[in-house]
Amino acid sequence: MLHYVRNQASRFYINITLVVTLGWAWLIYALSLSGEGNGLQVCWFKNITSLPCPSCGTTRSLLAICHGEFYHALLINPLGYVASVLAITMPLWLLYDILNAKGTIYIAFQLLNKLLKKKIVLITLLSIIAVNWIWNIYKM
Repeated sequence: MLHYVRNQASRFYINITLVVTLGWAWLIYALSLSGEGNGLQVCWFKNITSLPCPSCGTTRSLLAICHGEFYHALLINPLGYVASVLAITMPLWLLYDILNAKGTIYIAFQLLNKLLKKKIVLITLLSIIAVNWIWNIYKM
């Protein structure tokens, strides 16, 4: 059983490292394009329906935060603030876990997973996402 848990944790850390790396690569790429008027349209939901998804604008919001346009970032998509906190903390937390042979991200993920199984927490989270989605549609 312990071997199984270690394999799960190893795969988890590989996936988290990949997600963090791709996230930062995407942000750096988007920053290199900003100012050129080259807005990337990668949302398949918006491409199919012409409606924004709940996370549409998160990259633009992150770019606005990087440029110090904090109010504008909030108007674009408040999820940009969540993404910016994760973009800063996750690499540092991952580095801490790797250098100290800890499993704190994996433990936190398991606790979060358990927390999301509570109906009130899940309903609250889904309600926040729905409000954000309504905001994204409203500002079209």
